[in-house]
Amino acid sequence: MNLSNKLHPPKRRSHPTIQLDISFHDLNACFGSIFRTIDKKQCLNDIKSFWHTDKEILVTLSVRTSLDLLLQSLNLPPESEVLMSGINIREMAEIIRSHGLIPVPVDISIDTVAPKLELLEQLVSPRSKVLLIAHLFGIIIPLQPYADFCHKNNILLVEDCAQAFAGKQYYGHPQADVSLFSFGAIKSCTALGGAVALIQDKQLAHKIETIEQVYPQKSEFWYLKRLFKFYWLKLLSLPSIYYQIINLMRLLNLDVESTIKKATLGFPTGDLLAKIRYRTPKRLLWFLNYRLSHCENFEERIQRGKSFIKMLPNNLTIPGNKAEYNSFWVMPILIDSPDTMATKLRAEGFDSARGNRSLFAIDAKPNTPNHLLPIKSQYSMAHILCVPFSPLLTSQESKYLAKLIAENIDCEIDETKKIVIQNNS
Repeated sequence: MNLSNKLHPPKRRSHPTIQLDISFHDLNACFGSIFRTIDKKQCLNDIKSFWHTDKEILVTLSVRTSLDLLLQSLNLPPESEVLMSGINIREMAEIIRSHGLIPVPVDISIDTVAPKLELLEQLVSPRSKVLLIAHLFGIIIPLQPYADFCHKNNILLVEDCAQAFAGKQYYGHPQADVSLFSFGAIKSCTALGGAVALIQDKQLAHKIETIEQVYPQKSEFWYLKRLFKFYWLKLLSLPSIYYQIINLMRLLNLDVESTIKKATLGFPTGDLLAKIRYRTPKRLLWFLNYRLSHCENFEERIQRGKSFIKMLPNNLTIPGNKAEYNSFWVMPILIDSPDTMATKLRAEGFDSARGNRSLFAIDAKPNTPNHLLPIKSQYSMAHILCVPFSPLLTSQESKYLAKLIAENIDCEIDETKKIVIQNNS
């Protein structure tokens, strides 16, 4: 790697880890819709027409809402097991437990971020009823081997595509029983909320819809407040303004990481089920339809991601580096001392986040044999750092960021960690 020593840090600019995937033009269009009469039925039909599939299509408030509705509809026996990707959203495991079920994490391979099939074969039991696979970081995992596994074991296959919406490139795997897509605030093609569930079984879809119909509807005022909130967050995340915000937080002795996490939190803390059991407001449906009708396939983002990775040191581990498809929703790197690196990058104008602020390694059930523990998932989440990656980084800033990473990584990984990486890839 040959980076010029003449590269300089951003001048009075700071870059957040994630830029909202939405333009001010889009936000203004949503504000303008306030004066429109919304035809809910037409919006739903238009949203459904985007997905080229014969599956039933439901629009819910969030992917968490969809999973909760699914588990209510399945009404599985107590202590049934849900096999799931070892790295996941913590609330997904919380929802599973709230239904009296047991989440069983399946360790992942770092180079594909896919659950290991050989471990699935050892973890499956007569109590295994669902396999929940999370497509992480913008990577789409080829699901055919998992579909075959589920068919063989009479298990429901659910794919969580919340981090992997790829426009018209991917409508969910045809053999997945349920495919879940998120359009929450920090997701690709965000509508500032909402989710789409594609469901193979029409009877199951009808059960889900029947349960959801008794939920209260989120108010239009709730969505309007949300629109104002993220309009301001979009404005404040512009590099020249974000620079001032970071300095102000330092002056006030605020923890940058936790403050930003709270600002972008999908659902506030508290009773999770009480917060997700709502129907979508009409304005959100209109905006989701608008966003889908204007979405792209992220080709420019993919090329930027590939170009940035080429600038990084060869000895740096990139989760999913062998994935067949990556839309680069975020840019994760795996390093020995992520907190130290984050501090150094932030001082140079690049805000970075541990584990993209929402992912966790799911705890294994008690008495799980050592060789089946999600060790690689735990190691990954302890060492993942997501670095800024947006079109607002200039070419020079991207090169400088890569240079900083190269200069600050700890190349002396101890032998134990080398063994962990080699044995679990």
